[in-house]
Amino acid sequence: MKERSQWVKEELRQFWEQSSDHVASRFLNAWCARAEASGIRILQTFANTLRSHRSGLLAWYVAPTSTGPLEGVNNKNKLMQRRACVAIAAALI
Repeated sequence: MKERSQWVKEELRQFWEQSSDHVASRFLNAWCARAEASGIRILQTFANTLRSHRSGLLAWYVAPTSTGPLEGVNNKNKLMQRRACVAIAAALI
């Protein structure tokens, strides 16, 4: 079962390599159908989640944007805040 779920996960990564939103839509339909037919409950639940986020997933083909760089900046800010708080606390002791 683990091997099958690993294969299905790797197959889903191909979603981002499709040539257009129409092709990606067909790919997503087929992937979700296979996940439903797999009998693996977690894959079935995940397929339902993908279906509920379908428009957002397909929107990537219209405007391929990643929030990765923004998340990196947010993490650096949080780290600096934590270090500043520790330094202030150490100075007060």
